[in-house]
Amino acid sequence: MIKKLLSLLWNGAEPRQYFIEVGVYFLKKGVGYEVGQIIREKKINHIKGKSLKVWVVKDITYSLRHNKVDSVLETQLINENNKYRLD
Repeated sequence: MIKKLLSLLWNGAEPRQYFIEVGVYFLKKGVGYEVGQIIREKKINHIKGKSLKVWVVKDITYSLRHNKVDSVLETQLINENNKYRLD
């Protein structure tokens, strides 16, 4: 964040842009989720190496008017071996 603020300073950005960048930093820090993160998982078949049903964060939106952070979840079926390779 400091590098971004310094580059804004050196390039002569408006003071409003500094406040926007600081606000975005604190919003991202306070959410607790990242896009692509697995929230919940459930085994479909209880045999090792079979499919998992996972809920993944697809999108995060910030509503400054209502002071809310909303996340859109997506359901995916993946193999247990490819758990950390979501594309």
